[in-house]
Amino acid sequence: RKPQISGAGAPTAPDRGMAALAPAARLAKGVLVSHRSSQARGANSSMKKSEVTIKYEALTETLKVEDEEGHRSEDIGLKQIQRQRARDYIEGNSTCWGLVMSVDENRPDSDDEVVQHCFIFPSEQERDFWDDQLASIRRGLTRASCDMAASDSYCVVKALTIGEASAEWAVHLSMDLVRIGTTDKLDSVELKIKEENTPEAIKKEVAAFVNRNRLLPTEGTSLYRLVKSLRQRQQVMKITTDLIRKIEAKKLTEKLQGPADHWQEGEAKRAEEDLHRIGREMVVRLGSSGVGAQFIHKILARNIEKLKLINECVEKARGDRVRRTPRPGMSPRR
Repeated sequence: RKPQISGAGAPTAPDRGMAALAPAARLAKGVLVSHRSSQARGANSSMKKSEVTIKYEALTETLKVEDEEGHRSEDIGLKQIQRQRARDYIEGNSTCWGLVMSVDENRPDSDDEVVQHCFIFPSEQERDFWDDQLASIRRGLTRASCDMAASDSYCVVKALTIGEASAEWAVHLSMDLVRIGTTDKLDSVELKIKEENTPEAIKKEVAAFVNRNRLLPTEGTSLYRLVKSLRQRQQVMKITTDLIRKIEAKKLTEKLQGPADHWQEGEAKRAEEDLHRIGREMVVRLGSSGVGAQFIHKILARNIEKLKLINECVEKARGDRVRRTPRPGMSPRR
């Protein structure tokens, strides 16, 4: 038996009144909840809690989020919900009955990303009602979408090959397509993205490719993410190669082995300043290019520090060499 909980989890009179309504009417009428949203804008995203009313609009298959003044602040399409789960947690002295949703807005025709929403309900019963009803509606929409896709002869990707990038094409993908509900293999199709294409142009090209080949919309989302990942990886490789070339150019070991007149006064100091500048440049060029770029940044930063020590040793070795070199007209010191 569950213990009786006072505060945020205790059933209220409005809760009992709402329970008497039919499920569709309760969803349309809405409920007052607390709301947090990550907005998926990076590390500085806001998680401030606000009071809102959520309502389900069956006509548009949308969850409406309205602020305290009744103004609509958010529209969440049920087809965009990637994941939905109930979560109970303690905040202060009260138990919070939360419903967490991951809303995927990362589509070829959208600039948004995944947004985390947390709706905190006045009671466990109310939260469970909304969780069950929304999950049931989402399952129905998924089945309807699959049936519609089959009837409209949408295609899916059966096999995909990533081709080598060239001077003209930054991304080259070859795909074998099949129609949903059949095993008939269609002709292979290719998607090519040019090096100079902007992120917005890439989104439009992927969307046009999906429409032209009658691909299932969910395939378009996965395809765009793959293209985006490949372009990012190429950019990281290009930036890394350029940074390595700049770092290697600051080695002073070759000048130590060469003629004395190849060494200019203050050479080591200038090399150290240039390495500092390259280190700052790395932060800007690799800072927002994914987890892999962060590891590359650490490795290159360590190489820069090692090269500074090597150059310092080279400068000391050159000083010893100069002191041992006899002046004109003098015999070498024994």
